[in-house]
Amino acid sequence: MSQLKQPIFLKKIKKVINTIPGLEEQIFACRNKKRSDNPLLFIDRKDEERILMSRLQSQQKNEELASKLESLFHGNELSSPHSILCFIYWRYTKKIYRLSEDIISDVANTYVDNLDSTSVLQKA
Repeated sequence: MSQLKQPIFLKKIKKVINTIPGLEEQIFACRNKKRSDNPLLFIDRKDEERILMSRLQSQQKNEELASKLESLFHGNELSSPHSILCFIYWRYTKKIYRLSEDIISDVANTYVDNLDSTSVLQKA
């Protein structure tokens, strides 16, 4: 079974989505397809990046949320990089919440598209 379809992985993704209030509704509102048990199934990469950046930027001054996200990352609750959603979260929360570069390198080195970690760090 693909890691993307494993229940434990889907629970991690659901936890990511639920971390920021209103994110799940925004992600699914931008798609004209039926909701699925797999929250990644109908998410378009451009829509996802736009929504995540918008939500993260609007929340960047909220220290409580920043602390919550950072503790989830450092506690390995969101450790799987095998999704676009996780990758974008890690990439942009590093920029906004100043997570360490080694976390971003780890995500980039294991991302499904095998992105080069140097280019990711430059973009972020």
